[in-house]
Amino acid sequence: SFKSVADMNDSYFEIRENNFFEFYRQLFDSVKNTSYPGKYQLKGDTLHLVFYDKKGKELLGSKAVIRETKNEIVFFK
Repeated sequence: SFKSVADMNDSYFEIRENNFFEFYRQLFDSVKNTSYPGKYQLKGDTLHLVFYDKKGKELLGSKAVIRETKNEIVFFK
């Protein structure tokens, strides 16, 4: 399935230290509404994502590629 950027307004994906990440959405007042943390492994140019809650995988998928030249990240199943 495909989600457009408009479907993910006020959503953030943060890569943290020690192979941790967090995907979350915010309400209009900058309070986190939902949070889906997990761990990742970098294999080549692909991040393999393991969410602690399976809903995160349903929303974003289990893999991501960072395209530095375009300043974007692409998620896929």
